[in-house]
Amino acid sequence: MGVMVKHLKQLKDGRWQYRRVWPAEVRDAVEGLTDEVKRKFPEGTTKTAAIRWALDQDQKADALIAKVRSGAADVEREEQTIETVARWHNQSRDDWDKPVVSSWSEDDYGQPIEVETTNRDIERDRILEEALKREGAAPDGYPKSLTLEEGLKLTTLKTNEPPSVRMTINRAFDFYVERHLGNRDDKATETARQQALDHFGDIPLDRITRAMASDWTHYLAKSRGHCASTIKKRIGSLKAVINFAKDQGRYTGDNPLSRLQPPKHAKTSQDRLPFHTTHLEAIRKQLEGPRVHEETKDLVWLLQFTGCRPSEIGGLKAEDINLTDNIPYIYVRWTPDKRTKTIQSKRRVPLLGPALEAARRAKLRHSSGWLFPTLAPKTGKANDNPRMSARINKAIRAAGIHKTTRLVAYSFRHTMAEALDRTGVGQVVRDRVLGKQKLDRYGANELPLADAKAALEAAISLLGHVDAVEYTREELTISVEASAVGARGGPQ
Repeated sequence: MGVMVKHLKQLKDGRWQYRRVWPAEVRDAVEGLTDEVKRKFPEGTTKTAAIRWALDQDQKADALIAKVRSGAADVEREEQTIETVARWHNQSRDDWDKPVVSSWSEDDYGQPIEVETTNRDIERDRILEEALKREGAAPDGYPKSLTLEEGLKLTTLKTNEPPSVRMTINRAFDFYVERHLGNRDDKATETARQQALDHFGDIPLDRITRAMASDWTHYLAKSRGHCASTIKKRIGSLKAVINFAKDQGRYTGDNPLSRLQPPKHAKTSQDRLPFHTTHLEAIRKQLEGPRVHEETKDLVWLLQFTGCRPSEIGGLKAEDINLTDNIPYIYVRWTPDKRTKTIQSKRRVPLLGPALEAARRAKLRHSSGWLFPTLAPKTGKANDNPRMSARINKAIRAAGIHKTTRLVAYSFRHTMAEALDRTGVGQVVRDRVLGKQKLDRYGANELPLADAKAALEAAISLLGHVDAVEYTREELTISVEASAVGARGGPQ
């Protein structure tokens, strides 16, 4: 057998072995690091298991190497020293100008003057004396060199200002979320933050070079397996954060991500497809099975007949369900403990047919608080609970629909969008119903409820009316075996 992935090979005895030697500069920079990572897998370890472990180890190793080579380890030590000196300044500054020793001397004209020695003078002399003893004196009488802490302290004593902490990646994201997003963080921003930190470490923005930014995109494609469209989103998020810091005077210099594009070797993204009537019929039959949870049925009907995002349905509260007005509706909105994709996603969505019945059942189960507690957002910062999509995707596969990234939980939203397009209601009405961001600031932000109801009523009869040419043969084939297993399998 040849090498399956980098650093992994199969030995003559049939066992798998991973071996990766650390670069010299990484060994020198990281205390306690051995010369190499070497693992011989136990007998019986499958090829798949060995490859998964090797890929995970490679991702961690690549991140550590990038951190060292980018100087992030040195930056972390520098940041710690800056924080130490800043604390020292805040604790001692009130006593610095207090006189400790007072003596009399003469000025240049022989006149008597009183000379005071302050704590500031004593501290400065102490720092210089320690450095002279350790490093020796330069021709000008000053120490040959100073530690970073000594230099920062001397500058602080001279200027009476604590050392400033540079704008790092993490601080820049915090600044962007607070000042630009009004603390209304979103999943895309948080994901870009984490993936930038994983690769660069929390280094100052001025340490990110164009080459480093390009390496990041290759890391996203190779180690993360992201497609080109996803990498483009990550570039856009980090670029926006840096531009905002620059606009607000927190960063100077060019943006290293300007005009940066995903690498050409990144895989092509597969756009999600709307469901065909064939798929919707298979899903309907699956939901009629006795083993399907009532909550799962309600989730599917709410997704299918509202066009809402899965995260919007998962983030609903009982208080967001209005069943008493002439037109019952759900209220998609931004609150302290949940987020929407954009501010303009806020809207009322009429409840029609199966969606109305699903909302009634859900509110009977939970008359207050989260409508679907296990699917609700984990934090108030983002819609970060993956269980919603996992639950719906499981039901979709159980219905016998071909497993592909093009037909997933989000396809219900695409199905409604396609149906709305076929009604001819127009782009503005379509986007308002779906809660998509407006192209400009003119006009009202929300569609009248009666108009939204009329648009949905027209669209519902067209759900799944998609030309078969959009799908592969496998995507249009319903697996009888899978749907049968789903019908008699465990609860969904």
